[in-house]
This record gives sequence, structure tokens and C-alpha cells, in this order.
Amino acid sequence: MHPPRLSTVVETGHVYLVDDDPDFRAAVMDLLESAELSCSAFGRTEDLLTLDLDASPACLILDLQLPGVSGIEFQQQLVALDNQIPIIFITAFGDVETCARAMKRGASEFLTKPLSGDRLLAAVHEALAQDRSRTEHRQASRAAALALRTLTARELEVLQLVNDGLLNKQIAFELHITEATVKLHRGNLMRKLGVRSAASLGTLMRKLDLDALREARQRLAP
Repeated sequence: MHPPRLSTVVETGHVYLVDDDPDFRAAVMDLLESAELSCSAFGRTEDLLTLDLDASPACLILDLQLPGVSGIEFQQQLVALDNQIPIIFITAFGDVETCARAMKRGASEFLTKPLSGDRLLAAVHEALAQDRSRTEHRQASRAAALALRTLTARELEVLQLVNDGLLNKQIAFELHITEATVKLHRGNLMRKLGVRSAASLGTLMRKLDLDALREARQRLAP
């Protein structure tokens, strides 16, 4: 079964299920679909390798014990790829040590079989909300990083000093320019970044990759 097009899941997200028991897969699929959740089911983790698990808000329901690449091994692969899709582990043979390792690597939840339908749905909704927030933050960061490229070298300097908490007159002193010029640069950079207030600029800076800011400054340096 293949996941639907991105346009159909961008609002609610998509659930991927991996379990080697076809009857269990069918039961969980029925549960998810009854809750109007978009979902796809697979028997092996290897079946997920051709999918873009980072393409939209999503979560993964993953059996711990699987033939071939186990659930915990697949989580390790995702961590190595910096894929942060929330994982809900399910198992009939879980132990405290394995659970602790999975949670330490970022698992969203660890449930034991037989599953409670209500608890599983609650875990799925929480995981999708978590990934939706992560996706929105990533998209905002990418947009902000692109906007950085439109700033001049001086505007980038002003932005960095604003981010350091300096006032306009302090920035003027640091850059050996007038306070009026600082205000001009600050107004220009806020317009380019699409913010209208100091508070909004602060929020944007928290989303920015400061490495990208430094890279942009080096790119524009004489």
C-alpha cells in the first residue's frame, strides 16, 4: 500500500504502520481509518526505505521485534539520517532497558500488546501534533534562511547585534554609524524578513539557524 499524495495529508498528517502480523495490521488500519486518519501498513521496515518519511507531518507505529531490520535498529538508522519522525513503539515482549533506549533516542511512546485502541489513538494524535509543529518550525526556518540571503552585509551586522540584545545607540557605537542609519538598516531588514515588531523579530531569530546567519555574513564580507 502506498501513501496518498502530500496534498491530501498536509493538514492531518499520515500514519505509517510496520508490523509483521497481517491480522494485527488490518485491525490497526481499521482503527486508524475509523478515526479518519490517513495511514499505510507494511510488514517490514525495509519497505519504508523508498519513502520520504520527512515529506509531511507524520508518525510511525513500529513493532519492536521484526524480521530483518528490527524496530530498534530502524530507529537507529533514522537517527543517523537525522529523520525525526515521531515513533510509537509497540511490542508484546518489551523490557525496561529497551524501552529506555528507545525513548532516549526520541521515541514518542512505547506501548505493549494487547493495545488499548483509545491509548493508541491518543498516542497517534499526540505524535502527529508533535511532527506538525516540527514541520512548521522547519518550514519557517527555511523561509527565514532564504530571506537572510536578501540582506546586505551591513544589515546582517545590525541583525546580529540586535539578536545580541544591543539597543540602536549601542549598535551605532559598535558599527561607527549614526543611530538614524541603524534605524534605517533595521527597518530595511525587518521589511525583508517580513516582521513588523521587535517581538516578531525576536521570535524569528529563535527560528533561524545562526550558522546560516554567520555563513551569510561571510558570503557578503569584503
